[in-house]
Amino acid sequence: MKKNKVFPFVTRSLLVSASLVLPLSTSAALVMTNQGTDWTDATRQTYYSQDQGSRIMPLKWMQALKQANGKPFMARSLSRYGYLPNPKSKVANVPVGFTVAAEKNGEQSIGMTCSACHTRQIDVSGTSYRIDGGPALSDMQGFMADLDHAVNTILNDTTAFTEFATSVLGHTPTQLEQDVLRTEVNDWFLPYHTLVDRALPTQSPWGVGRFRCRLDDF
Repeated sequence: MKKNKVFPFVTRSLLVSASLVLPLSTSAALVMTNQGTDWTDATRQTYYSQDQGSRIMPLKWMQALKQANGKPFMARSLSRYGYLPNPKSKVANVPVGFTVAAEKNGEQSIGMTCSACHTRQIDVSGTSYRIDGGPALSDMQGFMADLDHAVNTILNDTTAFTEFATSVLGHTPTQLEQDVLRTEVNDWFLPYHTLVDRALPTQSPWGVGRFRCRLDDF
């Protein structure tokens, strides 16, 4: 498996806004606000899912990761962070603003686009109003920190890593296969964890609609 670079994702992450999560309604009727005749359903879907070059990690990895409570990390399209479901996504549980791209080695990677942080949904009296381009109500810091924790868990728990490897590879892995995969995950984790550990503020987390990063955060 080809090694995946974290820095393209990091660079783009530092340019987007993080905001406070509000509960999303699961039963409200969805209304797409009128944004002009040029903004068609096809244009909207392109905005939601077109690859912009960001790479977070191999898709199989994120699909195999677990939350602290044992549920799949990608459960309910990451709605716990305020990200919006994308029913038209070709891959289950990939939300609005997240992409799936094929790599040269045949594997798929999951990434993020501008629409993850710039698609607003407001629930009013049983109706959800979608505003494409609006500032999202999402918790990007929470997402980044929890992803760091999920990967750290499998690297430090033999049973968890075996389950992860089985899911990623699609069969019970040999020791050699586990060792190769562990090296790849470690190579991904080191720069990502360094960023999360040194850049994410703990005493004053990112707030509503903004990304805060001071020099003394590093």
